[in-house]
Amino acid sequence: IINGVETWIPGGVFYLTEWRTSYNGIEASFVARDILEYLLDKPYTGEISGTLYTMAQRAIAEAALPEDISISVTSQLSKYPVTEIENKGEFSCAEILQKCANAGGCVMWSRRTGQFVVKAMDYTDSGYTIPLKFSYSHPEFDFSRPMKNVQVNYYDNESILYQYGGKGETQTLDNDFIKTRDQAIKIAEWVCDSLRSRKRISGEFRGDPRFDIFDVVKVEGKYSTVVGVVLTEIVVSFTGAFKVTYSGYIHGSGEPVVYYSGEKYAGEV
Repeated sequence: IINGVETWIPGGVFYLTEWRTSYNGIEASFVARDILEYLLDKPYTGEISGTLYTMAQRAIAEAALPEDISISVTSQLSKYPVTEIENKGEFSCAEILQKCANAGGCVMWSRRTGQFVVKAMDYTDSGYTIPLKFSYSHPEFDFSRPMKNVQVNYYDNESILYQYGGKGETQTLDNDFIKTRDQAIKIAEWVCDSLRSRKRISGEFRGDPRFDIFDVVKVEGKYSTVVGVVLTEIVVSFTGAFKVTYSGYIHGSGEPVVYYSGEKYAGEV
């Protein structure tokens, strides 16, 4: 109920995959999954040729999805050709889609509305804030080692080493759908842009079921509000009230952007 008005929020679109019931029929249990289940179960048998976009569309067609399922693939993938290679039948349609998205600097996810999307992240703030007053505990930060290089292994055992920082670890990406050195460099830059802050944030709060994967939100802490948090995991449970467990990475220039409010912390860190 928002401002006295009852509002229904869709929690997602799921498809029944398992069903069990006892002989007396009093109780039943079931498992329902999102669109990805159809793609995971279907081996890809088509050609590996054309562009990333045509490959993605070919995988979708092979999955023989129900007519009411909507999949949106960005035309950005049309810019990248795929070198013809032999299809050994080792990939599912979902894996083909993932390789196409990855080779084009995109991500893929299923929205609460049921639409499956393959597109580039635009990091637009969703307008949502995870408020401290509804949190079960203070948000927690995980810090990774600095990133020194990104190594991209691409078609025909070629690779590049893209230098990002002066010290730290090397992130490796393998994708034989990346055809050229120039494309490999663009993907390395995309990885650097996505992972540059090397910081993750997680927590639990009395939830809001409106969140989608890859929503960009703000997270309130005791002394500051962190902006540019990209949600990568959301678990919603209900035991009289919604409880959301979330985690995500901070997209930024290496340090989280914060707005200070209330009492400013002045002690040692």
